[in-house]
Amino acid sequence: MRRVEKHTAWLIAYSMKPGLSARERSLLQQRLHTHVNYSNYGKYRYQRKGLLDEIPRVSLIRGVFIVREEDYGKVREALEGYAVIHARRVIVTAEDRRQLGLGSEKAKGG
Repeated sequence: MRRVEKHTAWLIAYSMKPGLSARERSLLQQRLHTHVNYSNYGKYRYQRKGLLDEIPRVSLIRGVFIVREEDYGKVREALEGYAVIHARRVIVTAEDRRQLGLGSEKAKGG
């Protein structure tokens, strides 16, 4: 009988907490996504990467994405205090595994 490998990851859905100021909403978006900073009256531009640009993820719709087990803590920490978080462990498809960089155990040498 063929053994089926099941890889799990975290499905995270979030929405902004009610009552956040515009500054707080902006800070959360800057933590998560790439943004451009300007200095010296626009003379210099700096592109700053957000957390979601540095980790592999599968984006489903706005505010909903799948991340690897090892990245879940970082994402949850970034969202805490700013967002209402709904998270569930899910079994990912072959395509999701590819996007998340999760290979089979045999490919990893295990």
